[in-house]
Amino acid sequence: MEVPVITGVYDPLSRRYDGTITSQAPIIVSGRHLDMLDLNNIRLCLAAAVDYDNVIEVLHVYKYAHNQVIVSLPVLMPGEYFPAVKIIKKQCEDAIYIFPVSWVVMPEGHERREYYPCCTEIGK
Repeated sequence: MEVPVITGVYDPLSRRYDGTITSQAPIIVSGRHLDMLDLNNIRLCLAAAVDYDNVIEVLHVYKYAHNQVIVSLPVLMPGEYFPAVKIIKKQCEDAIYIFPVSWVVMPEGHERREYYPCCTEIGK
């Protein structure tokens, strides 16, 4: 069985492609087979990095295409999340696929920055 594959995200509010997402805002998710999210048994979710067992379903998916979907995020606490897909099975336990793509909800007023050591730290 093919499952949706998530490869990237764009946050129109912050205008960033680096995995920064905004709580309670729309995002554009990129990948493959994303039109499968239109099926009743497949859900887009987020797994908090600090608690993988707590999977948050994204309830509002507005546009389905094979390589992009537009979704509205629920209320999310600042922190790191991993996108996931839940496949609901009738005869056995649901399957959850967590993707190795880090998305971060920043605290209000902060931006996501990459760490670059200064030249004095490189030789240490």
